[in-house]
Amino acid sequence: MDLRKRIRFIYFDLDNTLWDFKKNTIIALKKVYNEKIIKNNIKIDFNYFKEVYTDRNEEHWRAFERGETTVQELRVSRFDKTIQDLSIGDRVEAEDLNKLYIDTLVSLKNLMNNAKLILDYLRPDYELGILTNGHKEEQYKKMNSSGIFDYFSVIITSDGAGASKPNPKIYRDAIEKSGYNPEEIAFVGDDYVVDTLAANREGITGILLDPKNNIEDNNIIKISDLIELKEFF
Repeated sequence: MDLRKRIRFIYFDLDNTLWDFKKNTIIALKKVYNEKIIKNNIKIDFNYFKEVYTDRNEEHWRAFERGETTVQELRVSRFDKTIQDLSIGDRVEAEDLNKLYIDTLVSLKNLMNNAKLILDYLRPDYELGILTNGHKEEQYKKMNSSGIFDYFSVIITSDGAGASKPNPKIYRDAIEKSGYNPEEIAFVGDDYVVDTLAANREGITGILLDPKNNIEDNNIIKISDLIELKEFF
């Protein structure tokens, strides 16, 4: 499908679409583990610590997407639940873990494969934007740390929009801020439901980044690497 004649504005999700959240998270968690777990002589395997945290973080993010919690509550509650599950709540503080984690995470620079290459390719012919469920302050720091902030003319975060994906409100805000009609906008994201299907419902062309080919749906546009966007734009 050639979208060159129709699309004028391209939004990207940030985490796990442009910025390598999974890789950067492991690095940040390793620092938390070394400085807050090992130094307190707590005998827990790193992989187990990471597994428990990852599960709790995923649970809290899905609750956030359903509108059941806030980003501020999510930040601490995911670590609070982690240390409860690990039975170490009497030896470390969730607030301390979260602060070190966030401070480390937002300073990291790892991007998804070919992220800068595709941004350089698209920028001369399209306006580019960010549409993310992350918190504004943190997402801005990630983009600055990784050197991609200046690619985007519009940056929409869930706290700025007053709604999180897949809520239609954030997509309508994105349409309005772009200055284009929905059919002139594409959105590249890594979540089938929250990004691709939700965008399609609002008339935006959703494009799913699915590196491991987990989703089978012939009714959507899907890529396994960002460089494949060259086939459409």
